[in-house]
Amino acid sequence: MAGESWDPPSDAALTSGAVGLSAHILAIRDLAAALAARAEDSPWLNAIGALDIYTANDTWTVPAGVTRCQVTVVGGGGAGGSGTDPNGADWDAGAGGGGGAGAVTIAGGLTVTPAEDITIVVGAGGAGGAGAGAAGAASSVARAASWTYTANGGSGGGAGSGAATPGTGGAGGAGGADGFAGADGEGGRQLVNYIAAGGGGGGSFLGGGASPVNTDSAGNSATVPGSGGSGGIGAAAAATSTQNGGDGADGFVIIEY
Repeated sequence: MAGESWDPPSDAALTSGAVGLSAHILAIRDLAAALAARAEDSPWLNAIGALDIYTANDTWTVPAGVTRCQVTVVGGGGAGGSGTDPNGADWDAGAGGGGGAGAVTIAGGLTVTPAEDITIVVGAGGAGGAGAGAAGAASSVARAASWTYTANGGSGGGAGSGAATPGTGGAGGAGGADGFAGADGEGGRQLVNYIAAGGGGGGSFLGGGASPVNTDSAGNSATVPGSGGSGGIGAAAAATSTQNGGDGADGFVIIEY
C-alpha cells in the first residue's frame, strides 16, 4: 500500500472484546488501496458489523460506507399432502407425505455501492389442501446487471389414499452452485389397523419442520422459516375422510455487512 501509512495503536486504544470493529481496524480495512484490491468474489475481508433479516419482499438500500456484503437466502417450504380414508374402514387410514424444506444459498464478498438498491424476493411457503401439497417458491437477492443469488423452494408432499398408497415425502429445494439442498419431507406411513403417521415436514436452515400427526386430522403447518408442512391423516371409522396437508413456511433473506 505505497503512499499510505499506519501507526500501530497502543493497547489502551483498542476496545476489549471488539478489536475487529475498532476504529483502528476499520481504518485499515477502508484504506483506498485496500478497497481497490478487493475484486469481485474475493475472500471475505470486512468485519461483519450489522445484519438485516427479511421475511417479505423488500429493497435493501446499501448504507453509507458499505462496499461489501454477504447474503444468506432460503426458499419457501413445501406443503404437506392430504390423507384420505376412502371408505371409512378402520384398516384403511391414509397418510399424506411431508413437504420438503427450501434450499439455502450463501455468498460473501459481494460488491455493492452505497445508496444503491438491492432487490429482495422472499419465497412463499406452499399452501396445504386436498391432494398433493403445493411447492414453496424461490427466494432471491439481486444487484441489477451484476449478481443474483437464488434459493429454490421445497416440493410438496404427496397425497395418501388408503393404507395401500401412503403419500411420498416432498423433495427439498435443489441447491445451486452456491447453495445446499433443503431437507426432504418424510413419507406417510400405515402402522396398524387405522393407526397411521403423516409425514413430518423437512427441516430448514433454522430448525425442524412441522411435526407429524397420527390421528384423523389435518397436517401441521410449519412455523420455522423455510421448513415444510406435515401430511394430513384421514382415519374415519364410519365414513370417508380427507384431511388437508399443513402449509409450508415462507423463506427468508439475511444480508450481513
